[in-house]
Amino acid sequence: MFTAPAFASVLFVFAVHLQKLLRHSNMQVVLMDWSKLVPGGCYFTSVYNVQYAGRCLSDLILSMDLPSSGLHVIGFSLGGHVPALAADFLAPYKIPRITGLDPALPLFWGYFSQRRLRKDDGVFVDVIHTNAFVEGHFLPLGHVDFFVNGGIIQPGCGGSLLDKIGCSHARSPMYFNESINSEVGFWGCTAKYRNIESSCKPEEIKWLMGYHVDNNLRGIVILKTASNPPFALGKP
Repeated sequence: MFTAPAFASVLFVFAVHLQKLLRHSNMQVVLMDWSKLVPGGCYFTSVYNVQYAGRCLSDLILSMDLPSSGLHVIGFSLGGHVPALAADFLAPYKIPRITGLDPALPLFWGYFSQRRLRKDDGVFVDVIHTNAFVEGHFLPLGHVDFFVNGGIIQPGCGGSLLDKIGCSHARSPMYFNESINSEVGFWGCTAKYRNIESSCKPEEIKWLMGYHVDNNLRGIVILKTASNPPFALGKP
């Protein structure tokens, strides 16, 4: 399993993520620190360098001679698009599972849109949206896309508008981390894209988000969370 955060500031979140994965089962976990390619204050350069991070990731995957069936690549924000570039270098081989945690929107709409994460990049691609239309991408990018609490601003994220945006964006790896060992789980229902801010009826809640997602699930799933950890509300 490979995890690719966007900036050094979220490496701690992914270190916790790594510990939870290792406690859950016996696996190899690689944390990819590509912070030198994402210089602070120069976002355009960071976006441009995603291709180099993707190339490095593909080289690493090939050099480690990993079992093809169990590979899972996870990326947050800008890191959410790194697997897409890695997939280009790995073709025709397809990564078995890619998880995009609020993949970045700025500059991945328009000119750089061909570099964004897409469902064709892996055998199964699941995406968690927590700050869509702002820092996170608003389009469905995977085989299944989870829009949490409407997908834009997350409950419990207060302060200024910038604080709310940053907090909401960072919730995606937090939700995924919790999903690994959650006893109740993050459950939602399928919906149309135009209804991502709607709520599920209790009898419609059938689908689990996060680490234990059903790889056969397709479409859009909406769900609610608590404002503070533990965020998972379970199944009614």
